[in-house]
Amino acid sequence: MKGFRITIKNFDLSHLGEVLRIERASFRHPWNKPSFVWYYLKSPDEFLIATINDDVVGYIIAEVQKDLYGKAIGHIVNLAVDPKYRGKGIGKALLQHLLNRFVSKGITRVYLEVSKSNEVAKRLYKAYGFKEQGIIRSYYQDGDDAVVMVKDFGNA
Repeated sequence: MKGFRITIKNFDLSHLGEVLRIERASFRHPWNKPSFVWYYLKSPDEFLIATINDDVVGYIIAEVQKDLYGKAIGHIVNLAVDPKYRGKGIGKALLQHLLNRFVSKGITRVYLEVSKSNEVAKRLYKAYGFKEQGIIRSYYQDGDDAVVMVKDFGNA
């Protein structure tokens, strides 16, 4: 990227104010502070931030779960980029870093839910090999449906 360098690192509670600011600027029904703290305490290795010159410009939150057979799978639960920095590869950098982390842990499947109306996010996920697997009706607080998207890394 021209002009600045994106750094991806683990979130810690000192970043909470900036993450909340980005969340509020990104979603009609933003998560509250306890939700972020809960995910940080539950899955600190899967809560990443993107910074430029030490300013938080985006984040991604995921967790590792077990499927019905006890195999570890990844679940991406939230991704947002500061509106001033969208279209500059920050979401891609966060997603790629997280996917690399999952692969290094031996995870072969990742899923997420995305608003049916969020075409930008769906294009991003499709570019990284996610495929639409189904719909969850009225998933979001405003009644919007969610598209479930899945990426299989194969039998690594």
